[in-house]
Amino acid sequence: MKTRRDFIKTGLALGAGFSLVDLGGLFAAGTPHPAAGTVAPGTARPLLVAVRDSDRVTMLDKALETLGGIGAFVRPGQTVLIKPNMGWDVRPERGANTHPSLIARLVKLCRGAGARSVSVFDNTCDQWERCYEHSGVAQAAREAGAVVVN
Repeated sequence: MKTRRDFIKTGLALGAGFSLVDLGGLFAAGTPHPAAGTVAPGTARPLLVAVRDSDRVTMLDKALETLGGIGAFVRPGQTVLIKPNMGWDVRPERGANTHPSLIARLVKLCRGAGARSVSVFDNTCDQWERCYEHSGVAQAAREAGAVVVN
């Protein structure tokens, strides 16, 4: 059995060893790569984008633009189902669910792209009636022109 002293020595040795190893920035916050958020001309559009802004709706718009616009996902005459996260019985300020402003914007974009109908649905963790109401998503979706599915 090791002594406490041996345990501390081993821990210090491992810590020192990790400080000498280049982990490729695995734990570094750093600045984003210069090409982050851009697509080289003539290449396929990205499958995933990261966007920074202080306004969530602006971030949604920028992300969709980088991915080819809403038209890359929604065609005229299609039926669209938006599945936000509204699984928790909490207000939008808590940040546990998709913010209602994002759902409203997405519904409007889908309708603007010619979607025949737009529905919003989620399988909630808490009581669905309370989640739909308290998250603000149901109201925002209805006001933007979507059908909210129970």
